[in-house]
Amino acid sequence: MKNFIQYIAVITLIAGLSNVSVAQEGNFSMYRYTPFYANPGQISTTDQLNFMLNSRIQPLNTGENLTTTIVSGYMPIHFSNNHKLVVGANVSSEQTASLLNSNGGMLALSYSVPLNDRSELSLGAQGGLFQNKIGGDFVTDGQIEGGVLDPGAGQLDPVLNQQHAYPTLSSGIYYRLKDADYQDRAFVGVSLFNMIEPNISFVENGDAAKLPMSIKTIAGYKVYDNATLSVSPTVRWINQAQNNAFDLGTDVGYRLSGDAEDFKKLILSLWYNSNSIGVMSLAYEQKRIAVGVSYDIPVGTGFNLAQNGIFEFAISYKLKNRKQVKETPSVIQQKETEVQQEEPEIEIEQPEKEEVEVIEEAEEPQKEEPVKEKPVIKEQVKKEPKIEEQAAEVTFQPLTEKEKETLAKTVRFKLNSDDLNEDSKAFIDQVIDILSKKENYNITLIGHTCNLGESSFNGELGMDRAKIVRDYMVANGINEARISTNSKGETDPIATNENKLGREKNRRVEFKVTYQ
Repeated sequence: MKNFIQYIAVITLIAGLSNVSVAQEGNFSMYRYTPFYANPGQISTTDQLNFMLNSRIQPLNTGENLTTTIVSGYMPIHFSNNHKLVVGANVSSEQTASLLNSNGGMLALSYSVPLNDRSELSLGAQGGLFQNKIGGDFVTDGQIEGGVLDPGAGQLDPVLNQQHAYPTLSSGIYYRLKDADYQDRAFVGVSLFNMIEPNISFVENGDAAKLPMSIKTIAGYKVYDNATLSVSPTVRWINQAQNNAFDLGTDVGYRLSGDAEDFKKLILSLWYNSNSIGVMSLAYEQKRIAVGVSYDIPVGTGFNLAQNGIFEFAISYKLKNRKQVKETPSVIQQKETEVQQEEPEIEIEQPEKEEVEVIEEAEEPQKEEPVKEKPVIKEQVKKEPKIEEQAAEVTFQPLTEKEKETLAKTVRFKLNSDDLNEDSKAFIDQVIDILSKKENYNITLIGHTCNLGESSFNGELGMDRAKIVRDYMVANGINEARISTNSKGETDPIATNENKLGREKNRRVEFKVTYQ
């Protein structure tokens, strides 16, 4: 009978602590860094290989903390028809004081379909498996006999170190609208979490301890945006177990640098929760790294520890991923046909000559011959500039028509790639041969992309393509001081982006030579 009473007491305590965990499930303040817990469809907003670390620390009424730690990764796969699939994986650990631990992981798929060149719709689904375990390193009434602690007596407590596993299933739909710079202008999403309402009880057939399904909606719109400042009000509504919560807030972004190679931004977010809780977060974002912190602040009276002082931390790191390209079957068939029809030099393109600038200043050195001025000085001084002019005439060599024709061609690249194949290297070798003979010429390498993907990513990819050509030229004898690189991303196409062949032409590096 005594053991039964202990059993009921521990179960009641666990249920109370579990309710805290359930109530907080998925309600991370910095939702943009936790798509697994915000909306499975939101996962598709990831455009590069991305890893995230999140931690949330919430005080409990017991004087201890509920600590949640999450590590997640996201890999996008771009298709040639502008569709995108993002595969996500997640592992999490939640420790409720020293009493209850919950560990698990999830897998997610999110597919994005463009509605037009400025908007897209994403559908996502995720499933996971979690395991709850009751701790065994705390003291219960059964371990005290006659006022003396007997650790061995703990073995009589029937619930200590028990484990229970349960599955989860969630889905979501997410829509976003982009502005002229392909940055988010507006978004709206709806998601269902815990759709199968799994039983999380340690007691067999414990129907009272089901994890309730929750509905989460979110919408936001950027009302102001200039080169430095942006303001985006956002609203969220969460319904779980017949309880409703509303979040009203705004994100204020301040660009420290808008350059694609040196992007820096601060985001200050202020939220009000309908449970009389205020949330303030600050995030710092660079091209590859983002770090954010948030803190819950009570704005009313009568709060307990579980409603106050919640601290959250997030870090995101993006990697380059260019090997994930997939073609639809129809595109593969079209590509095979085109390869048979194209000449062997498939990676080199001959655009219109007026698009390639070859600047020559052949006549300038000859027009400025100081010999004609005949200064009245000693003869040996007079001969020195004359010798220099003769040397200059020998050094300078104008480009031949064949050399101009070679420099008017471009290096081609596959979708989402900056790799050089053997045909590309053979062509660049011709350019290297020209520069080796014409030492008074410098060269600028300009990288371009098609319009698939985010404009910011394409700007970076264009620069990577220019740099890979530069590195090859330097490795083969060209002085790096003679080479400069630039990127125009997707902004300067030479062909239409409406079909595959046009997009292939736009993925290129151009050459622009100037006389020193």
